[in-house]
Amino acid sequence: MGIVNKHNIAVLMGGWSHEHGISIKSGKAVFDNLDNSKYCRRAVIITPESKVKILPPETKPDDEILQKIETKTFISAFSELEKWNIDATVLALHGRGGEDGIIQGFLETLKIPYTHSGVLSSAISMHKIITRQIYKCNNIKIPAGIVLQKSDDLEQLIQNAEFGFPMIVKPPQLGSSFGIKIVENIEQLENSLKELWNIDKQILVEKYIKGNEFTCVVINKKFGEKAEPMPVTEIVPVNSEFFDYEAKYTVGATEEITPARIDALLAKEIQNIAVKCHEILLCEGVSRTDFMLSNNGNLFVLETNTIPGMTETSFVPQVARAVGMSFGELLDIMINYAMEKSL
Repeated sequence: MGIVNKHNIAVLMGGWSHEHGISIKSGKAVFDNLDNSKYCRRAVIITPESKVKILPPETKPDDEILQKIETKTFISAFSELEKWNIDATVLALHGRGGEDGIIQGFLETLKIPYTHSGVLSSAISMHKIITRQIYKCNNIKIPAGIVLQKSDDLEQLIQNAEFGFPMIVKPPQLGSSFGIKIVENIEQLENSLKELWNIDKQILVEKYIKGNEFTCVVINKKFGEKAEPMPVTEIVPVNSEFFDYEAKYTVGATEEITPARIDALLAKEIQNIAVKCHEILLCEGVSRTDFMLSNNGNLFVLETNTIPGMTETSFVPQVARAVGMSFGELLDIMINYAMEKSL
């Protein structure tokens, strides 16, 4: 038997966003599922203070190890990775600094291949207000909404809005449903905004759509080939009104049913729209688009995620398993795409 040359793969996790903890879980799951007969794995943890902990090759990123590893600057950490002859990075970062084009631009500058979408796609997809405008220009149905700024006359804006309470309040650049709330009246809206003005200068307020939530993963299996949809997943929160942070990350708080319990025509419509969102937002590798089907049968797109969660229980690995693809095989596809794209 010949000697198999392993690729040097870094897994980037952590970051300085509100989703640091979830990103660490995603990164650990990715690390554990990379085939170590094909890859030499290395965990790279970005701290909330924007420093970096770089672990020795094949060292699992458990809490005890992480406490012992010194923090470095970005420059010194990535200089070490360059000397290691890194072949590609798997991005397990979520939220600001990880999913918004910043880390992608840094890796582009260093000419290091990375998984998922590029700089422009990441930046526009992360900003819910910008993506709404792109969806509308491409005839993709979205919930009615308005953008609030701190200087606005709130009562006047609400009176002029084409929809009333209840409403959904969203910070435009946070993921994992952080800060998203349903508000029933002007007082609740004002209280929610007081918290959110510390996070962003603009806040998105949308009509609350009562109905059923679905999500659809889209994947580029080979560079240069058309993206393909995976089976649609139905999301059924057990204890909450919508798929909020607790529903996403509390074990048993949500039923996730793949394939969704819907007819083939609706499933195909969701898949086609998910692929369209992936394409118009210039996504690459893997994306996930979330949908709401109202009780009167209208289908709305909520958002597109360019780095969906990658924990063992996240949608992407679950959907892959539903079509007979292991987590490791999914990562193989993502890494091969990243390296082909960089050639």
